[in-house]
Amino acid sequence: MSRAEARALVAAEITNQEPTRNSRDATRVYEVWCAANDQTVFPDAAIAEQQLLRFLHSNRLEHGWSWGTCNNYALGIAQSYERDGRPDPRGSRMKAWLLAVKRQQAGGPATPRTDALGGTQILSAVATRSSGLEGHRVARLRGVISVAEALGVDPTAYGTALQRLPRSAFSVREEDIVVTDATGRKHLLDRTAQPEFFAALTAALDHAGDVDLPLFDASDASDRPLTVRDTRSLRAAWDRATPRGSARVQVRVASWREAFPASAPTDRVWWLRCVDEEYERRVQDVAYLLVGIQTALRHQTMKQMSLGHIATTTTGYVHEIAPKEHKGGLQSVAQGGRRRRLTKFVDHLERSPLTCPAHCPACALGTHLALRRQRGATDTDPVWVTQHGRPLALGPANRRLQQLIDAPTDLCDGWTQNIGTRSLRVTAATLARQMGMTPTQIAETVTDHANVATAELYIRRVDPFSFQLALPLT
Repeated sequence: MSRAEARALVAAEITNQEPTRNSRDATRVYEVWCAANDQTVFPDAAIAEQQLLRFLHSNRLEHGWSWGTCNNYALGIAQSYERDGRPDPRGSRMKAWLLAVKRQQAGGPATPRTDALGGTQILSAVATRSSGLEGHRVARLRGVISVAEALGVDPTAYGTALQRLPRSAFSVREEDIVVTDATGRKHLLDRTAQPEFFAALTAALDHAGDVDLPLFDASDASDRPLTVRDTRSLRAAWDRATPRGSARVQVRVASWREAFPASAPTDRVWWLRCVDEEYERRVQDVAYLLVGIQTALRHQTMKQMSLGHIATTTTGYVHEIAPKEHKGGLQSVAQGGRRRRLTKFVDHLERSPLTCPAHCPACALGTHLALRRQRGATDTDPVWVTQHGRPLALGPANRRLQQLIDAPTDLCDGWTQNIGTRSLRVTAATLARQMGMTPTQIAETVTDHANVATAELYIRRVDPFSFQLALPLT
């Protein structure tokens, strides 16, 4: 039977059909559909439910099958499985799908299906955000600070010669950059000892023009000399700091203005980074993404995380969550069970943090925590915050992830990837299943579900319904 003949036969079978059919009629239509799509009528038990879902979903899309029709066909085909001595193909996924169809038919709110993130998407998001994409002005500002680090002077002082040094005053070598000041004295910026300043000055020199022009041209209104008052990011940090941290930020900025070389190395690095107004957000977004995938925590639980609840271990970080702070703990207490605490580990991907890849969740979390501490945050302050220092709510968290992830569109018939905070839990469960974990193990150690069937709903499979399968009719 050719594919065209099979399609025509399916069309004839379902035309003017009644809402109910007996088992043999349902099986006959199902067999024709399987032939049209090169599928086995009775596949292995592991994929039987998925294939039945494809059958129902494709015909619902093409012919508007109602919930009753889908349910009757599923029942009839299940009876044919029973007659053949096979287990019922209907499981938790079938139940969830039929429930969604019933709600949609009744006019209830349709909840969009949250999708898992692909490995390429995660790596691309980390690479894009971690690369420190910066504009012309930010690159030049960072260059001035790096020169101040090499010369040991205050980068914000007016009249200093460093902001008028021409491009020819810098000699870039493999291991260091030689800076020649106005008096002819040479200074070194070491690549190994000062890697961040070395990288920042290299990037600034790439933006520089003619060798006789200054690194930071004061004649250009957009490139006026760097001052503390002029640096919008530091002023924003001032405004966004918590009441406990605001005074600390002001004191730190005042100390930089008076004696930049004498400040602590970590403070100077923070100064260098925060010239880029988007740096703090980039660091937090990447950390939220990677930590959310490794811990598979709900956003509501992550929102309640505070700095004091995260402890350092030999392999990374650990976070203990009280029963009242996570959904499973609340349910267990309400049902009279024991007060179950969650312990989540965020470990490095390598033995040494120095060799960890860019997508290491522990390294990303460590950078974010250090930045929060530098901003004056205390143990009681939240880990994940908005630009105004308030706890990160669900809406802003969803929007940040959607901006961070490059989600493909029009994957099939207008279907687009739905990205949100739940995608992190879905991704964790899906990756765990791909690594060979059973649904029971995923429920116990990944998603922390008491019901294994609920945990299975978080596992995304390739082609869950019919997006990659030829439909029986066009």
